[in-house]
Amino acid sequence: MNKYLSGIHISVQQQFANRGLFVGRIFLYLSVVYLFYQVFHAVSATPERIWYLAITEWLILSTAPLAFQICDDIKSGQIAYFMLRPLGYLSYRFCDGLGSILVRFVVLEACCLGLGYGLTGMIPGSLLTWLLGSLVGFLAVILYTVLGMLIGLLSFWIREIQTVVYLNLTATFCFGGLIVPLEFYSETLRFFCFSTPYPWILWWPAQLLTGAKINFFATFLGWGTWMVILCLIIHFLYQKCLQAFVAEGG
Repeated sequence: MNKYLSGIHISVQQQFANRGLFVGRIFLYLSVVYLFYQVFHAVSATPERIWYLAITEWLILSTAPLAFQICDDIKSGQIAYFMLRPLGYLSYRFCDGLGSILVRFVVLEACCLGLGYGLTGMIPGSLLTWLLGSLVGFLAVILYTVLGMLIGLLSFWIREIQTVVYLNLTATFCFGGLIVPLEFYSETLRFFCFSTPYPWILWWPAQLLTGAKINFFATFLGWGTWMVILCLIIHFLYQKCLQAFVAEGG
């Protein structure tokens, strides 16, 4: 356990060391939300819609890019070195991503609160709502990170995963409800969206934090179900990856 905690600690330190990238991520968040605010303001959107977008952008930009890191490890053969270490490769990569998420999540949440209040003059919900919503949002980012790990493992069979990553990002925007809640979708499209893991990445925490009524137990069950499914698929693919990797002699 100490080894994994050390991995999280090192990742946190790296986030503060790479100040340029970190500040750039904050600037990107502020720019995107403000540009969409101008569009929403022009159509007289409610403050809740502005907050909804600010929250979904906060969650998206808090995610660690583990897909490309895992892809690089597989393509370069670095994954072989982890086989000799007294810690699991997937656990190590997850802890590395978790350290990045912790820093990004907290800082971007502060940006979300500050910018949202500055643009709308109000903060939806109560302190308890935001405490619970922050927990839900963190779980959502974890789910999205696990999905990225799954895509990264596909690089053993698909050498270039950029297309898969972009398709996943597009699906997140469309089926997760990046700009508007899924309630604005047609019934058929909404049914399709809830057949994917994406609503539990964006829609669930954003709806909770903007004060919408949701069935917390049902949504948490949906999140847990997809978490289990993705983890089982990752474990299966990783075992196949190791078997093929050993058979090919690295």
